[in-house]
Amino acid sequence: MDKILVSPDGDVTITNDGATILERMHVDHEVAKLMVELSTSQDDEIGDGTTGVVVLAGSLLEQAEKLLARGIHPVRIAEGYEKAAEVAIEQLNLIADRVEFSNDNIEPLVTTAMTTLSSKIINENKRKMAEIAVNAVLGVADLDRKDVNFDMIRMEGKPGGSLEDTELVNGIVIDKDISHPQMSKVIKDAKMCILTCPFEPPKPKTKHKLDINTKEAYDKLYKQEQDYFKEMVQQVKDCGANLVICQWGFDDEANHLLLQNDLPAVRWVGGVEIEHIAIATGGRIVPRFSELSADKLGKAGLVREVSFGNTKDRMLVIEDCANSNAVTVLVRGGNKMIVDEAKRSLHDAMCVVRNLIKDNHVVYGGGSAEIACSVAVSKHADTVAGVDQYAIRAFADALDDIPLALAENSGLSPIEEVAAAKSRQLKEGCPFIGLGITQDPTEDGYHSCNMKDVCVFETLIGKQQQIQLATQVVKMILKIDDVIGFVDISDLTFATVDNGRPNQYIPEERNWANDGDDETYMDEEGDDFTGDDETGGGNRFLDGTYDVNARPSFVDIVLFREHRFLSVPPSGAWHGVVDNGLLVLDEEKDAGTGKYILVVANCNDIMGRNLTVSGTYILKSSHGYLPGNLFGEMYFFTAMMICTAFVLAWYGMMMKKHRDATIPIQKWIIGTIGICLLELFFKAGDLWVWNIDGARFWFSLYTGVIVGVLKRAISRVLIVMLCLGWGVTCDSLGDKMKKVVALGLAYAGTSAARDVMAVLAITENEVLSTEAETELLDVVALLSLATSIIDVIFYMWIFNALNGTMQYLEDMNQSRKLKRYLRLRLILLLSVLFAIVWTVFGMVDSYNDQRLVNEEMNGWVLNAVWEFNYLFVLVGVSCLWAPEAGAKEYAYVMELSTIGNDLQFDTSMVDSPDDDDGEGAVSGSNQYEDDLDVDRGVHT
Repeated sequence: MDKILVSPDGDVTITNDGATILERMHVDHEVAKLMVELSTSQDDEIGDGTTGVVVLAGSLLEQAEKLLARGIHPVRIAEGYEKAAEVAIEQLNLIADRVEFSNDNIEPLVTTAMTTLSSKIINENKRKMAEIAVNAVLGVADLDRKDVNFDMIRMEGKPGGSLEDTELVNGIVIDKDISHPQMSKVIKDAKMCILTCPFEPPKPKTKHKLDINTKEAYDKLYKQEQDYFKEMVQQVKDCGANLVICQWGFDDEANHLLLQNDLPAVRWVGGVEIEHIAIATGGRIVPRFSELSADKLGKAGLVREVSFGNTKDRMLVIEDCANSNAVTVLVRGGNKMIVDEAKRSLHDAMCVVRNLIKDNHVVYGGGSAEIACSVAVSKHADTVAGVDQYAIRAFADALDDIPLALAENSGLSPIEEVAAAKSRQLKEGCPFIGLGITQDPTEDGYHSCNMKDVCVFETLIGKQQQIQLATQVVKMILKIDDVIGFVDISDLTFATVDNGRPNQYIPEERNWANDGDDETYMDEEGDDFTGDDETGGGNRFLDGTYDVNARPSFVDIVLFREHRFLSVPPSGAWHGVVDNGLLVLDEEKDAGTGKYILVVANCNDIMGRNLTVSGTYILKSSHGYLPGNLFGEMYFFTAMMICTAFVLAWYGMMMKKHRDATIPIQKWIIGTIGICLLELFFKAGDLWVWNIDGARFWFSLYTGVIVGVLKRAISRVLIVMLCLGWGVTCDSLGDKMKKVVALGLAYAGTSAARDVMAVLAITENEVLSTEAETELLDVVALLSLATSIIDVIFYMWIFNALNGTMQYLEDMNQSRKLKRYLRLRLILLLSVLFAIVWTVFGMVDSYNDQRLVNEEMNGWVLNAVWEFNYLFVLVGVSCLWAPEAGAKEYAYVMELSTIGNDLQFDTSMVDSPDDDDGEGAVSGSNQYEDDLDVDRGVHT
């Protein structure tokens, strides 16, 4: 039965060719991929039987599954299959017959080809098609050496007509026509010049301009071109050619000269066709006119142009070539699908004929060969002792699946037909009995169904190859006991500290000194109890809080834990009380033992008494609780916030001033500036509150994260829309807008999830189990990968769209707009270059013993530089698309015919950002004339 294949592009293919079906299927399973390769191997080696080999392999695997369920080892099954395959191949050799054929007796070849075509779409004309296939193969075959050169057989298809119109041409057929309608359509005793060089004057290899200012100069140029053409035509005529085959095109001027010199020509002939023509006609491919000579011409008895129906479809037929081994099958059909399937069917038939020329042994079809092999394998199984007999018998059952499928596709009763055929073979001792026994029975209830009598042939090597390939693949699959996937995790490797936790996500740990003989522990209610020394230095979890007391005369000690701080006053013994979930000192109780206090406090009801003791301990300074390495970040964000607020105020005033000329893209720009300002406000606010109160402003922290994600997503969407030309070359992006927004939403979703998970990994790592934290970090890594993929898509889209828009503006002579996009490209390239340099610097610096950027001292510089890079691009875009008086009128001009029209808009753009001299508008007429002085001329 045939199958309809629909490609992702909507192309429809109707076929029953197994190799074609499997080739176009999308398979993910590893075993399914092996099946596709199995079919491809059969097609490459034999050309036919691709469906049968896959059916047999699938049946063998199905039988093996049953044996595995019974506890038989896979290796024993594979060994049994190997023995059974040897028996089946030996049986094929016993029942095979030799057929004799020659150029005068091709009937055995035609009969074998007809068997192959019986299941194809062209089976109604299988006799004619089989003869075409046989004659095509014999036309290129060397029967003495039993060699067939398939490269000399071409198949061309032309929709229209019927399958009966298919013909074999002893020569070459190409889908081209004579270049001029008045040229000769029939050329006898053709001597063709085969060119791979353009039929036109030579072009210089550098950019150039020709200034044509006078009629005399133009006439001189025209005469020079004419001289070139005439010289080339004369060179062709001098070598004796009467037909030109050119791989390249030539213009009407050259075509007219060829017509005047009675020299027919064919242009735009493909490289493959050029090679076939050269081989068939015995000619040489000429790459330069200077190499033309009479001995390089191809020769053919007849070259004619044929047309089809009342359409303009024409093809060129080259017959009676000097090398008579070249043939072409011209396939006709009602539509392209029928033509393509007919070509595939003829290819299978020609492969069968080729195989029969190489080895003229045949077996008989109709399922008789498989049934005979199944009977032989079953008999052999009865002689084998041990477990192997089960595998051999399973192989025999698998062989029956091919005639079962054949009977089902023929509309017969599968089980009844196969059982009857097997019974007749055993009863009569005839291995040629095939399917169809139950149809039109004779008086005794049967008819012969002898495939030898009805001439149903299959090649012996094709059938043997099916069994061998299927058995080899199944043996390989049976010996597989596991599937191992390798993932490159080099980019996910982290340096680790205590308990294998990535140090990117936990604070640095320090051991405390303990000066006393005994340590005192407290529960969350403040009651004292005594513990041993083992819970001291470095333990991450304690039942209670570790107490060493403070040295009164020294500065305050501040504990950094989960971005919160606990201040220890300079005097007083420490006793635990609960205050907003944090344990603090009770200053009224003073013990003053002269020892340091290093304490982590988080005694809320949820946490209970499992208190974390890891952290980075820093001094409280006169400036506040903020760690020293974060003061620079706080001041930087504050300065950035002020600069962004200034940009927002300037852009807002400009939009208000030119509200009537505002375009939608400018609203996106001011919105992006506003979101950037909001993010900086929350980031700076979090650090200021932290420094003043000693605790993080959690609402500000998470809000800053979400707003930052929104800023990055909208910024990427904005740049894509600018590069697509919204507000410059078009007033709407149409369906592209949906794609841009969808990609932005995808980026926002994955980026938000990643950042929130990363913050949780930091803030909650002390209360998470190792397994839970590992799972959380795995999720962060996957989300980072997804975000990076979306980022790559954004960047590729941005630069592709930017190049397309700039090319469009250059073609339309919109110089002012092009200048704006040139500046945008410069800004983006500088930003990308800076990012690459800074990334490389960071990687190199991380391996130095004395780092220039140390995370503890000035690590904030790393993030600050990225924020500055972002602000650079944002300010650049804001200046390029600043509101102005004529922005709306100018934005939607879709096409300008001259540079002068483009510059007319410059006269109304006073102080526009595209003015290079900063003096506003210039005289349109003077500027227009200056540009004409530069660009006037003829480009060649």
